[in-house]
Amino acid sequence: MASTQVSVSGIDDIRIDLERPGSVEGRVTFTAPRPASAEPRVALTHALLRVSPLYPVEDGPIDREGRFRIAQARGQYTFTVSGLPDGWRVLRVLRSGREVPGGRVTVGGAEQVSGLELVVGPAR
Repeated sequence: MASTQVSVSGIDDIRIDLERPGSVEGRVTFTAPRPASAEPRVALTHALLRVSPLYPVEDGPIDREGRFRIAQARGQYTFTVSGLPDGWRVLRVLRSGREVPGGRVTVGGAEQVSGLELVVGPAR
């Protein structure tokens, strides 16, 4: 994401390099049984940028086995899970069994971030 300010004169010789976005995948584990009627979704929230509400939040459904995948990611993110009972939230984010500091994950261009586990349950 970049911004350019143009005043009265024109712009010449601009080069824009595009790269494919990355993706994030993992699974969600619940500390308490989730209601059968719940259809939760994992959403990425930019940790470093304030994104306009005009741009949709990247999110993905959680399947019955707890797996999720979100494509079109690039940047540093935290996680939220919607569609759960009031008071529930992401308690911890793990990658390959280790806690991720601050629950933040960085996704580079064309990078596939996997091995994530989001531990979700009632706030303590």
